[in-house]
Amino acid sequence: YAPVTTAPVDADHLFVKVREGVTFSDGTPVTAQDCVDTMWCYRIMSNTVWRYVDDAQVVDDTTFMVHMSVPSTVVERYVIRNMVPVSSAAYGEWAEKARTIFGEGKTIDDPEGAQLLDQFNQYRPETLPANTGPFSIVVDSITNAQMTLEKNPASYWAEGVPFDRIINFN
Repeated sequence: YAPVTTAPVDADHLFVKVREGVTFSDGTPVTAQDCVDTMWCYRIMSNTVWRYVDDAQVVDDTTFMVHMSVPSTVVERYVIRNMVPVSSAAYGEWAEKARTIFGEGKTIDDPEGAQLLDQFNQYRPETLPANTGPFSIVVDSITNAQMTLEKNPASYWAEGVPFDRIINFN
């Protein structure tokens, strides 16, 4: 999602500004809300970043903040380099459920958390806007033997891609 800048305000907070002009494959812009919702979906999956953070919030359309419960320099890498934003249109409902359950102090080991993880793992959106990368998965092409990726012309990096399709064989 190509963050523009990050700036720790103090030892406990990391602010990230999302690059303007970056869109999902359906043309919708990537916003701070998408990034925050992605963080909360990562919480459902017990992603490593949640060993260090305990909250993620929208500051404005292009800025979000994570609060570090265990301040560490790895948080910046986990949030900026490793997080691949997903569309709030597809995953916002799950992020909201996570905020509710984990905001009540429950964990993934509690029945509510385990049930949420199970439901999340079974979720299959009908359409899935590709991330900001130059290729979109052709969902109907996925088999045990192969998967096709089509060029995402809406990608911030589309101009630098020299081919239109990738077929990934198992």
